[in-house]
Amino acid sequence: MSSLFVIMNHRLHDVQAEGARKTFSINRIVEMPEDLAKIWRTVPPQEDKIAPFLEPVKKWLGNHAKPGDYILIHGEPGASYLMINFAFEKRLKPIHSTSYRNADETSLPDGTAVVRHIVKQERFRFYGC
Repeated sequence: MSSLFVIMNHRLHDVQAEGARKTFSINRIVEMPEDLAKIWRTVPPQEDKIAPFLEPVKKWLGNHAKPGDYILIHGEPGASYLMINFAFEKRLKPIHSTSYRNADETSLPDGTAVVRHIVKQERFRFYGC
């Protein structure tokens, strides 16, 4: 049986965890330690190169995941791209969650927007398919 390593900006919801266990016969779900989760949530938008910033996340994954494990990756697009490629290099199975989304957006006078999302997880999909 395989493990699922979670690399995303929030905790895995119970429905998602159960879906992953059933879909992929996963026996263990591993969330990032809080210090790495903070790195993942705060990818600096002003930097041209973010690969060095992500090294601690790569090191953690490289030290704990084994070939054939699943990696759920969601986050800043450039960081996700780098981690997906890293997962493929390590013979891991990068996946993402698909969902139905409904959003309400309100524009504010100062040019910002308030967005409210209602999301229902549907299934998982492999990156690269």
